Formats: sequence, C-alpha cells, structure tokens
Amino acid sequence: MLAAACGGASSATQAGTSASGRVTATPAMMPLPAYAKNLKVRVTAPRDGVKVTANAVTLQVAATGYTPSCALAGKADQPGTGHYHVLLDKALINMFCTPTATVSLQNVHPGMHTLAVVPALNDHAEVEKIATACFSAVRRVPKPC
Repeated sequence: MLAAACGGASSATQAGTSASGRVTATPAMMPLPAYAKNLKVRVTAPRDGVKVTANAVTLQVAATGYTPSCALAGKADQPGTGHYHVLLDKALINMFCTPTATVSLQNVHPGMHTLAVVPALNDHAEVEKIATACFSAVRRVPKPC
C-alpha cells in the first residue's frame, strides 16, 4: 500500500457555551461540562506530500487543554483528562492516548481518504473540535516472480 498525505492542517468545529456554563455542540448531543471546551487536538503528521510505503500510516497528534489517559477511559469524567478517537472516512477506528497512533491501511481501497481525530472525555463523549488529515492510498503492483 502506498499512501501520500494531502493534508496536515487541522480544521475544527466550534462548540458554544450555554448560559449555564455547559458546552453545547449540537442539539442532538448531551451538554458537555464547561471544561470540555479546553480539549483540543491538532494533527501534526501526516503532512502534505508524505508517502507511506507500508500497510499503515503513522498519525502524530498534539493534545492541548488536557492530559490523554487510557487508564481513565470509561470512568467518570474529570477536568483535564480524556483521550482521543481516530476515525477513517467517518468510521471509528479506536481510541488513543499517546502522541503517536498507527492506523492500519489493510483493506483500504485506493483513493482519497480522511483521518479525523476527535478529543473525548473519559466517558467517550466526543468534543466536537475535530482535526483532520487526508491522504491518497494507492495499491502497489507486486513484481512478477
């Protein structure tokens, strides 16, 4: 699999804060605690033009406003803690808590794809400040025997 990155810049949706101090992202979501507005992520790799000649892409993520901790995942929310979710083409891959995440490209069809990183509270509620990176996956042609 050959992957060429086509974007490393992050884009974010902004959540609003209600009069009660609770962060609100969309009407369909439960209100988030006010401190959730501090959870932010930024994709630092892959950057434009990067080519990956493996069945995986390494994602570098900078988290600010909180300390990622997988040990607290699924437990009660605490200010300053959380993790992040990684999605490939809008499908959840997994949660991560380290600055580096390896994403498998096995069975990924050739063409343009988008990796999205979403900060999440300990209870997995997603904070709607999404960072993205796009890449093009190209099948390598095996050499004849």
